[in-house]
Amino acid sequence: MTLAQSKTLIDLSPCTQYAYRFHRCWDADLPVLGFIVLHAGMGAWTHDRMIGLCISRAKQLNFGAVEIAYLFPVRLIDASQLATIQDPVGNKNKADGAIMDLFARSFRVVAAWGDHVCAPDRADEVLRIIKLIGHRNSLWHSGLNRDGSPKNPSQVSMKARLHRWAL
Repeated sequence: MTLAQSKTLIDLSPCTQYAYRFHRCWDADLPVLGFIVLHAGMGAWTHDRMIGLCISRAKQLNFGAVEIAYLFPVRLIDASQLATIQDPVGNKNKADGAIMDLFARSFRVVAAWGDHVCAPDRADEVLRIIKLIGHRNSLWHSGLNRDGSPKNPSQVSMKARLHRWAL
């Protein structure tokens, strides 16, 4: 079974504290919409609120699958816990690799990590990686916050258009 044909794939660390990638397919004949969000939820076993928002957005835009990678792959119930975590990235190679792979597996990749206080340094690092792998014009967003960060899916209307985010 190929990745596009699979129903749900979750790439968890052996300790299950980190989720590096989430993939769900409902129509293998349609393209994949990728997202880079702030952190993995505890519901990543099946699907949490953020995953639900990403899936709804993908279906609304006529995509057949969603793939999600995380700035911080640590699995948390709430983003407010992020500042208290000593190692929110875990295996950096695996975390960065999941983000790089999004561009190979997705028709479009949407930056959607929001304006969390912990995000800027890691976001800058991820954006440098995206530029290095030649995808400086391949990133999209649904709107930008005042600080220039891409809005989280819970911050935008389902009717909001995607905009190319040239880096």
